Amino acid sequence: MPFFLKNEACSLGLELESIGSHTHKVDLRMKEPRILDSFALVYSSGGSGFFESRSIIRRDIAHGNFFILFPGEWHRYGPDGSTYWSEYFFVAKGPMAKMFIEQNIFTPEKAFYNVSPNPLIEYHFREALKISERGGAVNNGRACGHILSILNEVQIYSVSQNNRNDNDETIASISRMMKLQPEKEWNYELVAKRHGMSYSLFRKKFVKVTGKSPHRYHNEARTALACELLVKGYPIKEVASLVGLPDPFHFSKVFKSVTGFAPSFYASKQGRDTTPSTLKDPAV
Repeated sequence: MPFFLKNEACSLGLELESIGSHTHKVDLRMKEPRILDSFALVYSSGGSGFFESRSIIRRDIAHGNFFILFPGEWHRYGPDGSTYWSEYFFVAKGPMAKMFIEQNIFTPEKAFYNVSPNPLIEYHFREALKISERGGAVNNGRACGHILSILNEVQIYSVSQNNRNDNDETIASISRMMKLQPEKEWNYELVAKRHGMSYSLFRKKFVKVTGKSPHRYHNEARTALACELLVKGYPIKEVASLVGLPDPFHFSKVFKSVTGFAPSFYASKQGRDTTPSTLKDPAV
């Protein structure tokens, strides 16, 4: 059930208007979108349903998922029609809620969190509800403390999501540079450190984005350039140097590990398209 606390609860600039829980099978919000003039968060505590807003296409919701509602942003959500829906929610205003929006700490475009159930969020909701039932400004202020703890958990998820996206973009950029400069000697551990990652995380992300390890990707980029140079008639020793592998024996070993045949064989077949398709354009 909801508890309405308007004008009673304020903690550190957060004015808690209402907090509550629902369990139901039918919700009129499924039929028509609605718009709030406050900041709100809804946490799915059981069942399944859907959520959509002006900024987010319809998403399925399961236990543990949660979403933020923004003032002036139409939205609708509820059970999927075949099962029940349970939720915790709070609605808030105040300087802190305004700051969250104005400084893009939380944004409408990233308002949906498809994550597993979070016992800590559920604990803070239960405690905030119990305290709110006692009534009074002091207890309602304490309830706000639990709401701030919930928002702290949400912020942790936000940072984690942004870091994942930023890391993927960083890896894509690095792989493009490796393709453009295959002759360069890339120190993967140093590259990872400069971008705030451990080497193990860097390698894992690199494989996720490119489908190959950094070492394999670099060797394929080097070999693709070598193939181009051999077709143009460059001597094998010069090609080895131009692709950053000045030792002809090492160059030959790398070339064969990627293509399956020796550079001398490839050079003898120049004019025929013997380049493996995976080397024609090392994909990101």
